[in-house]
Amino acid sequence: MAALLGHGWRLLSDEMTLVDLDDGNVVPLPRPVSLKNASIDIIRAFRPDAVLSRPVEQTTKGTIAHLKVPAGSIARAVEPARPAHIVFPCWEAGAPLQLELLPKARAFMQVADNCFNYQVLGARGFGALGRLIDASDAHLFRYSSLPDAMGLFERLALGEA
Repeated sequence: MAALLGHGWRLLSDEMTLVDLDDGNVVPLPRPVSLKNASIDIIRAFRPDAVLSRPVEQTTKGTIAHLKVPAGSIARAVEPARPAHIVFPCWEAGAPLQLELLPKARAFMQVADNCFNYQVLGARGFGALGRLIDASDAHLFRYSSLPDAMGLFERLALGEA
């Protein structure tokens, strides 16, 4: 997410996505992007213009810093977004760029497994998640190069990937 913001993408959320149960839109929650450990220096090198908080060391997750939310994302916080893609990223040293389309049933299960309140929502959550999966393509994404990843996301957004 931190890398995408440096390429003009809008921040809707980081680490948590709010989905409107009635219309399936993503409700923006533009808050600082959490960076952990090696990703702090990677983003500093990749985005020299990025505004980061002072790193806090020795937390339960290691060293943590936060990336400032772009003003444009804050200004558009009242504008919901229609999801088209759900991406499960995985950085792996030396990995070739790989984007794998998930079957709808597997995507449903993977998103449900990542939901913190799915079981609380019951039938309404089941229906909303089903509509979200029907309306979106879900992908497993493996990468090792941020520039290559940015290019792939640009192509994905244009419908070329």
